[in-house]
Amino acid sequence: MGFRDANRAQAIQVGAILLFGILILGISIYQATVVPQQNARVEFNAYQEATDDMVSVRNDVVAAGTEGTSASTTVATGATYPARSIFINPGAPAGTISTEGAPNVSVDGVRAVESEAENTQTFWNATSGTYATNRVTFTPSYNEFDGSPVTVAGQGVYRLPDDRVLPISAGSSIRGNRITLVTVRGDLGAAGGSVPVTADPVSTATRTVVVTGTGATFDVTVPTPIPASAWNDTVAPDVVANPNVVTTTPVGDESVRITFNGSRQYELRLAAVELRAQSDSSTVERPGGSYLIGLTGNETVATGRARPVVAEVRDRYNNPVSGEEVTFEVVAGGGSFANGGTQRTVTTDGNGRAPVALRPDSSGTITVEARSDLNGNGNIEPYERTRFGFTATAGSTDDGGAEEINPSGDGDVVLVKGVAKKDGDIDLYFNNTAGSDRTVSEARVSFYYTTSPSNGQGNTRQPPEKLIFGNTKFQVPGQLKPLDSPVTIPQNSPDAIAFSLETPDSGTQAKPEDFLVLTLKFQETGERSTYFITLEGNDNNGNPGGGNGGGRGPSGNGPPGQN
Repeated sequence: MGFRDANRAQAIQVGAILLFGILILGISIYQATVVPQQNARVEFNAYQEATDDMVSVRNDVVAAGTEGTSASTTVATGATYPARSIFINPGAPAGTISTEGAPNVSVDGVRAVESEAENTQTFWNATSGTYATNRVTFTPSYNEFDGSPVTVAGQGVYRLPDDRVLPISAGSSIRGNRITLVTVRGDLGAAGGSVPVTADPVSTATRTVVVTGTGATFDVTVPTPIPASAWNDTVAPDVVANPNVVTTTPVGDESVRITFNGSRQYELRLAAVELRAQSDSSTVERPGGSYLIGLTGNETVATGRARPVVAEVRDRYNNPVSGEEVTFEVVAGGGSFANGGTQRTVTTDGNGRAPVALRPDSSGTITVEARSDLNGNGNIEPYERTRFGFTATAGSTDDGGAEEINPSGDGDVVLVKGVAKKDGDIDLYFNNTAGSDRTVSEARVSFYYTTSPSNGQGNTRQPPEKLIFGNTKFQVPGQLKPLDSPVTIPQNSPDAIAFSLETPDSGTQAKPEDFLVLTLKFQETGERSTYFITLEGNDNNGNPGGGNGGGRGPSGNGPPGQN
């Protein structure tokens, strides 16, 4: 006797096996097609993020070179896939970011104009104007998406597919008649899912040198992405649109020569920045001093009255250098420095300035020499020395009395800092260490030095002609005169603004790193104190920023110069 349903269980098993096979086939197809497609989208988004990060790295480099601020950006060199419960992701991609050697930046066929300091002209003519630099490149290594390398060269960020150069953010080193060249130093090479990259200033472009051509044209050569011919095809038209640029020409495959109209004047700023992984130590040594210039001199002074003598040390990028020793000596005429002696060695402050105070002893011509063996070769080069001339006259246009230079002891009114606000006025902070308040009854601004051009035309910014405080207008430079409204400096209040100097002329406002000499006479004691003040920056809310140390000297407890 037979059973008609005897094969039913086998049919169920076969069906289950078929369904399982279809499931496995579907999973395999999904793993082989859908997962890679999804991961490719993840990688593409990561590539876009990394490209934006490279633009941020470029911005960090420019900020470090022109503002002197360190900055860090984490570059998304890899990608993170979504978690999967059944399906399998490949290993996480890890791209690299690295620096590589590039042709030097060079400036050929230019000279400093006659309005620049003599030593600036001499040094510029004696040096090559060549500066080492690197490119910075992000090289992706994704599993699915074929991303092109992204490089930072000069101030531009570029994508490099095949033999093409596609600008992503073509920041320009040339704006009007201003040429800003920021070089990149350091040995950066790091890989992973993300790499924190730090840009540290090596030499900050705080000084501008006005240059012009030695002939009808001059050249600035800068590295480009490879190939330079592709850069010249895609980016150069925007460069040549500047009326000061004559033409651009590829030099080999890695750089381009930009030819300028040599009959015009240009504001040249140079800077160097170190790029390193955040976890790495700095390996780039900051440049030492290369030449010095005089900021004062050629003045008529009264015997017995102190006058400032200030030298500034600069590096090969034309920027100030701190910590360099400068020797001052009275080499002709009758005079001595404050606290006695005809020779004095001073260490430059955070703004590269070495100040002393000269007191003429008798009428006649006085010559002071400042010198420093900056290159350490045992000789004083012509641009490592400068001389100051003074004409001393008998008597004084001020009343008599002792005058202390940069007081910093107990019982003194000590300068804490001078701050140039964004509106052009100056806030002064003093620490009155005397046992009671001190009242400023008379004052004088005997010297004011501006740091750089500001009008975009290559002309030196002029110092303020007048400063106002205590409801009194003071000529710059001027004589000691009474304040219409005496100013009180409270005791022991170093964090409070003692008083402000107003700049009534908007065209000659104070700016960070300007230098002035201010004399105050105190009503209670009849004493006079003279302060050498380098201005810091300020955000107009009472928060200093952007300066390099204000009026403190090397010891940190008083103004610079009287070491």
